[in-house]
Amino acid sequence: MLQSYAKEERQATGINLRLKENRVVGYFFEVSKAHAEQLPSRFIRRQSMVTGERFTTDQMMRLQSDIANAKEKVIDLERQIFNDLLQKVKSVISILFTAAERVAVCDVAAAFAHLAHKNHYCRPQLSDEKKLKFTAVRHPIVECMVSRGEFVPNNLYMDATDSCFLITGPNMAGKSTYLRQNALVVLMACIGCYVPADQAEIGMVDRIFCRIGASDNLAKGESTFLLEMNETARILRYATDKSLVIMDEVGRGTGSDDGLALARAILEELAENIQPYMLFATHYHCLLYTSDAAD
Repeated sequence: MLQSYAKEERQATGINLRLKENRVVGYFFEVSKAHAEQLPSRFIRRQSMVTGERFTTDQMMRLQSDIANAKEKVIDLERQIFNDLLQKVKSVISILFTAAERVAVCDVAAAFAHLAHKNHYCRPQLSDEKKLKFTAVRHPIVECMVSRGEFVPNNLYMDATDSCFLITGPNMAGKSTYLRQNALVVLMACIGCYVPADQAEIGMVDRIFCRIGASDNLAKGESTFLLEMNETARILRYATDKSLVIMDEVGRGTGSDDGLALARAILEELAENIQPYMLFATHYHCLLYTSDAAD
């Protein structure tokens, strides 16, 4: 619209009228000072610049007003279309939620199936017995990060009479990996996924408790040791004989004697009174002999 009008004015005046626009003036014609005096009287001066003069016309102001009104009408029309769409969506919202839920279930099931086929997972057997029996179990993440065949699978067997295991060994021996892989197998089975093992029998597990790693929250005045003790206290309070508890290096955040005393007390409370499925990793080798003596 404006471009056509500008072309008409160029032809009518024989002057190179440069059509421009800014937020202050709006649309205008800019010409050199030499041509400014040659413009017809219908051109209204708006601004004087060092390099030239800026003019408008009644026709340009009408066109500018039409453009502004058109923009407002477009916004109003878009708002009306959007509101109409919202009303249509609201009328079928229950159908959309149902469809989304079914698509999500299919998506998760397809992802589980693809994962199981790709990584050779097995179907876990679930029961009401107190039993965890894993044959050639692998860590689902670690085995994908190393070359095929490099990850060494492990076994695990727990039942009502033998459900608390004490694990020790040097650094980088795989203690934390062993703890986590067994917890992940239980979690994957409970959400309906096949598991990374040759065989897996899983009894009833109500919760998984984890006390692994070192972290702090100094902004709230919580040291690494305090967080460790808070998490341990939560486990001792809420774990049951059907819970899976994995604990790694409990008591290492304080002095040797105090840490050993804490580790021994926590281990005895879990093994003798709560009796969950428990994997307890530690560098305190003497706990092995303490445990043997208690037996």
